[in-house]
Amino acid sequence: MRAAAVLMRMFLSLAPTDPAGKRDEIRSLLNEVVAEGRAGKRAGGRKRGHFQRKHRLLQWFRGQAGKPGLYGDVMLTEGGKFGGRRVSSVGSLKSLVVKMLRKVMPAFTQFGRAAGKGKRAIRGNAMLQLLAAQYNHSATNVGVARRANATVKKASPGFNPVAECLGKILVDTGQESRVDNRYNAAAQRAFNDETAEMLRHLEATVLDSAENSGFDVRGG
Repeated sequence: MRAAAVLMRMFLSLAPTDPAGKRDEIRSLLNEVVAEGRAGKRAGGRKRGHFQRKHRLLQWFRGQAGKPGLYGDVMLTEGGKFGGRRVSSVGSLKSLVVKMLRKVMPAFTQFGRAAGKGKRAIRGNAMLQLLAAQYNHSATNVGVARRANATVKKASPGFNPVAECLGKILVDTGQESRVDNRYNAAAQRAFNDETAEMLRHLEATVLDSAENSGFDVRGG
């Protein structure tokens, strides 16, 4: 359970703290109209639709890769896919932690979901919901990490039990150190916060036990 608590704190420490809000922000930015359509040979003499930011970015990336530009219906289709990938990638670093958590706690459901058309309601994880307030984190989930995997070695009973969690995620070339730094910072904060929480509980337990034994240890 302690390993799960640390991983949950790590999940909550990683940006963004409002995945749904960030997805909406990126979707709005990508769908912003940056140029009006116009008629031309490539459009078959028909007026083109609005040129959105996602179309411009897609053309730029294709140009950097030495690929030809896209036009017409092909551009609309590929632009939609491009935007969808960018929106769904929000919280990708957090999604690796979700995979790790599900190795420790197979029934981990993040914040759950409300019942919808053809979908039953799923209750969220009570511990995550309780901890979220400490990190000012919204009750919104992240998607599944498709380019990641996780392994966990659970702690065994005995002196100084240790649990080991290993996660791997595929990132763009040159981004490895940046991603590592974000994970390391989140993990360190999670350990620090959980250690402080454990000490507070231990202190309260010791004081309560002492008072129950007749000692006045609170200086009252």
